[in-house]
Amino acid sequence: MDAKPHRCPVCNVLTKKVHDYRTQKIRHSKLFVRETLIFYRKRRYKCEQSDYEKRYYENNS
Repeated sequence: MDAKPHRCPVCNVLTKKVHDYRTQKIRHSKLFVRETLIFYRKRRYKCEQSDYEKRYYENNS
């Protein structure tokens, strides 16, 4: 997924500043009798308000 602006859940300010990425291991259905894992790089955004610098994950489908 491409990085796109997200709204801060606290102050509702739109930001596109990516703070970092975290890898999440997701167990998926069995495929050809083997367990399948998906490694998803979760993107974390940093709110650009200088008061509190909230970090939050992006919305994904």
